[in-house]
Amino acid sequence: PEGTDFDPVEFRDFLAAQADLGPKQWPAFVRVASALPRTETFKIIKRRLSAEALDCDDPVFEIPR
Repeated sequence: PEGTDFDPVEFRDFLAAQADLGPKQWPAFVRVASALPRTETFKIIKRRLSAEALDCDDPVFEIPR
């Protein structure tokens, strides 16, 4: 929800509690965006997100393993 603070350590604890998800499957980084780039048919433009990587205006958090 809007206005909620993202806590990378709390997210890491959530991932660790998932019995079917090992640490190798965890994301290394989490990008928190208010909106995602979309096409005219509302599909997410993933190639733009990949191209931006960590060089973006959105906050990016490293997830400790």
